[in-house]
Order: sequence, then structure tokens, then C-alpha cells
Amino acid sequence: MPRRQLSIWHKFLLLCLLFLVLLQLLLMGEVRLFLHPLVLSMEKQFADSQQHRVAMVLQRELHDLQRISQDWSSWDSLYDYASAPNPTFANENLIPETMDGLELDLFLLYDKEGRLISSLTSQDEAGMPRALTLLIPPDLQHLQLFRALFSRPSGDKTDSFEGIVPTPSGLMAISLQPVLHSDKQGPVNGALLMGRLLTPAYLDHLAQIAGVPFSLSQVSAPQDFSRYRIEDHRVTHVTEPWQEPGVPSLLLTVQVSSELGQLAGETLEYAWVFTAVALGGLTLVFIYLIHRLVLRPLRQLEQYVGLVWRNDLQAIPAPPTRNDEIGRLSNSFVGLLDELAIKQQILARYSYEDSLTGIANRRRFEEVFTQAFLRAKQASGSLALLMIDVDYFKPFNDHYGHPEGDKVLQQVAMAIARSVNKVSDLVARYGGEEFVVLLEGADLAVAHQVAERICQNVAQLDIPHASSRCANRVTVSCGYTAGIPQGKDNGRRWHMVADESLYQAKGAGRNCARGQQLPPLSSG
Repeated sequence: MPRRQLSIWHKFLLLCLLFLVLLQLLLMGEVRLFLHPLVLSMEKQFADSQQHRVAMVLQRELHDLQRISQDWSSWDSLYDYASAPNPTFANENLIPETMDGLELDLFLLYDKEGRLISSLTSQDEAGMPRALTLLIPPDLQHLQLFRALFSRPSGDKTDSFEGIVPTPSGLMAISLQPVLHSDKQGPVNGALLMGRLLTPAYLDHLAQIAGVPFSLSQVSAPQDFSRYRIEDHRVTHVTEPWQEPGVPSLLLTVQVSSELGQLAGETLEYAWVFTAVALGGLTLVFIYLIHRLVLRPLRQLEQYVGLVWRNDLQAIPAPPTRNDEIGRLSNSFVGLLDELAIKQQILARYSYEDSLTGIANRRRFEEVFTQAFLRAKQASGSLALLMIDVDYFKPFNDHYGHPEGDKVLQQVAMAIARSVNKVSDLVARYGGEEFVVLLEGADLAVAHQVAERICQNVAQLDIPHASSRCANRVTVSCGYTAGIPQGKDNGRRWHMVADESLYQAKGAGRNCARGQQLPPLSSG
């Protein structure tokens, strides 16, 4: 009696069932041996990136404080004041308004012998000046720079120090600079220290900027810290980024969510149940999909490629890669899609960036100004606008040539960008040799400071300009205005008043800044 042979279809069904059983076993092994370690590695990488992000925010705050202190410490008037203190300079500059404008909590000026000759502190919640003894770092005399400032050879100059140190009132970001001439040359005539308290409210503000909760704490003795741990589905990172001889270490602790670990645990918990229930259904579905995954997908893939071309890259999932006709078509499609995506990214970048200077272009400025104007209008906040024009730029091009003119525009753009303080401030090329600066939350006084700083920074580039009729170097004129959006105000008045102020600056001889408060919106 001949042996009964199983049909190919039955053999295929048996192979499918065996394959599904083996697949289930492999899935459980992969989850335990590969997926769980991969999830932990991803959590660590994510926590590392968040910790680095917070550290960059803190470093940016120190850089901002360094820039302010360097501007002051290389001021010739302060240099003379350190040699011979006079009431006039102190009454005009060393005043509480200066502390508020610079967002400082401590201002210390020492003469070249190391004696404290001037000090300012911020006001507490009651509006009273803080006690100086509660703000001066107790280990200040142990800082290497502070010792070097008053033990250096005559005529020598020393570098600056920026860091975070403990004070009786809490942690403080400080910048210690040698007092030099405006050309950054010695001899050192003293030392200037500026400090900004890292209060809980200020740290919360920085945490909002970073988008990551963190804390700073002081450690008086060396300890062995675990850089990574998981507690209650939270990933905690501890690091020591700032150390200075004589100053205790500071711990930066960052906590981020550990949703991946929680998801992996739930996956392991329900995997067995899901597999048992899905096994029977998958067998039937797999049989049904034999037809759908061989012939119909081949026709659908051809239609899909044509549909993408006709409908501007609709978001339709691409078929999986296979080593057959369908796979080759899939590879061709994926390569085409990647190429088009890269071109779209390049076009998007160029549409918002000025190709010559690398800063924002006019289109980007118009979009950001519209958004900032609406925010200021909703919050009744102030908004400042500055318009800058390179003085006698056409004669410069005629005299030196357009390639040199392009270099000047690039250098001027960078000088303007260095003159703003906040990340939210926007510097853009408005057209030709004209630039524009948007300052959110800034009043007329802040706009005046930024405008003067822009004029100074451009002049300090010291680019020769033989065809200028206001100076022998490249300069800019600046017009500015500030105000609070009202009623049906649509923002055009900011451009008109700033442009009018720019023409006033040009009429005043150029190489200067002129501004005016935005007039109230007419009721008519």
C-alpha cells in the first residue's frame, strides 16, 4: 500500500506552524538577551544627552557673565577709577540701577594692591541691599586667579576666572577679571568681580530653558558617586563639572523619565499571554497574507511609487526591503525618498538663512517678528526693534571692490550677533547692507544699550574705510524703538519708527545710535 504523501499545501502549513513556534521562542530570548540591555543603553545615552544639555545651559550663563565683566574690566574710565576713585564716576555708574540692568547680585572692585574700593549688592525681597558678608565667597582669597592678580610681575596681565562658588547666601556664578585698558593691555590696575546668585527661582528658570529638571549642590569632601542609577522609573545622573583648587566640588544632578524601562517591563510581562493568544490568529492571517504579500504587493508597489510622484511625497509607509523584485523596487523608492528629503532639508535651511552672512534672512525675521509681536500683545510685554545700516557702504564697494564688501558684511553681522544678550534675541540681514535686531521683553533703555554696543563692536573691528565721510574705518548707524503692543496694533509702526530713528542717526553724522519711544496708538 503506497505511503500517503502530504500535499505541498499541508507541508507548507506544518512549516508555517513550526516557524511561528520557533519565532515565539526567539522573540522571548531576544527580549531577555538583547532588547532589555538595549533599552538600558538607550536610557543611559538619553540621560547623558540631557546632562550635557543642562551643563551647556550653565556654561552659557557663565559665558554671559564673563562677557559683561570683560566689557566693564576693559573700560578706561573704570581703569582710572581704580587708580583714583571719584564720586562722579561712582554716582553715574556704580548704582543699583546698574545691578538691575546687568542682573547682578554682587559687584566688587579691588585696586592693584588688593584693597576693596567699591562694592554693590542686589536688593532682597524687602527691597533692602543684601549684606556684603553674605555674598562674598569665603574661599575667594584661595582662588588661583585672585592670588595671581596681586602677586604677578609688574606690567604683567593674567587670565580671567569664571565658575560657580559657594557663598553664605547659596551658590553664586562669578566672573573675576583683571582691570585693563580698553585695548586689553596692562599693566593690571586691580580686579573686578561680578556675581549672580543661583537662587532656586533662577535655577528653575534655567531648568525651563534646558527642559530638564536638575539641581546643584555643594560637596565638601571627595566621594564616590554613581554616574547612573534607576529609582522608581527615574534615571539619575550625577557629575562634577566644575572644580577649582580651594573651592568645594559642585554636583550637577539631572533626572529624566525612564519610560523605556517601564515599557520594556510591561512588554516582558504581557509577551507570553500575547503570544499564546496571537499564535492561532497569526497562523490564519499568515496563510491569508501569502497571496497578499506576493502578487498584490507587487502591483501595489508600482502604484505606490507613481502615487508618490504625483502627490508630492505623501506620508505612505514604504514596503519592507526584500531580496527579490519587490525588494529592488523598495530600495529604489527608499533611495529616491531619501534624496528628496535631503533636498527638502537643504531648501528649508536656505529659505531661512542668509547665504552670505550665515545669519537669519528677512523671511525668517518677518516670521519671528510676527510671532513675538503676538506673544507681547497677549502678555502686554515690551518689544524693541533695531535697524542698522553700514555707513557709506556703496563708496566702500566702489573703492575696495565687492569681494571686500562681502567680507565686511560678514564681519558686521558677526559683530551685531555678539552684541545681543539673550537666546531669544534675533539678528537678521534685512537687505543689502541693512540689518535688523529684535529684542523680546526689552524696553527703550535696553534697546539703547544694545544699539550703543553694536556701534562700538563694529567700530572695534577697525576695518579701514577710506571713502567714509564720518570715520576712517567701517561704522554703522542704528535706529531703535520700543513699546508695548496695543489694541489693533499690527507691528508696522515698529518698522516705521525704527526706520525714522535710523534716518535721524544718519542726519546726526552717522556712526551713532538714535531712538525714540513708540508713540501711543492713535484712537482714530
